Amino acid sequence: MRDWQSVAVVFLAWMLQGGKEELIYRGWLFPLLGVKLSPAAALFVSSLLFSLAHGLNANFNVISFLNLFLFAILTALYAAYTGNIWGVSGLHAAWNWMQGNVFGLPVSGVVYRGFYPIQMHSVGPEWLNGGNFGPEGGIVVTLVLLLASVILGYLHFTRSVQRR
Repeated sequence: MRDWQSVAVVFLAWMLQGGKEELIYRGWLFPLLGVKLSPAAALFVSSLLFSLAHGLNANFNVISFLNLFLFAILTALYAAYTGNIWGVSGLHAAWNWMQGNVFGLPVSGVVYRGFYPIQMHSVGPEWLNGGNFGPEGGIVVTLVLLLASVILGYLHFTRSVQRR
């Protein structure tokens, strides 16, 4: 296969993987729980289950659990804000692909072999950069996810108030 074909195949695989997780957790479970529970409880439970689903990955720890939980909150807010899961599926796939196949970093504890246009190595304390779990195992990503979730939550809330 030519290089561009390999890139396309790998990105398609990430789209299927990320899309599957988004379909299960944000497209099915989150709305289903929202019928039975309050929106906040549905958000909490679906995010908790998403985080725990990654619990057997190599190098999983408290920070990676927190970041996966925050990622699930962010993507659920994004899905609720846009009214669909297409955007979050693309975001999820792009995050994994960039991290694993462009920068050559671990994706949720899994190292992918192959050609990386940019070869990065984690330097510094693992709690800061995520170490062998990948960036989502570090505090830097925690701060980014918190900020993005607050902004998206604010936008979603203000739009909901304006519609009333």
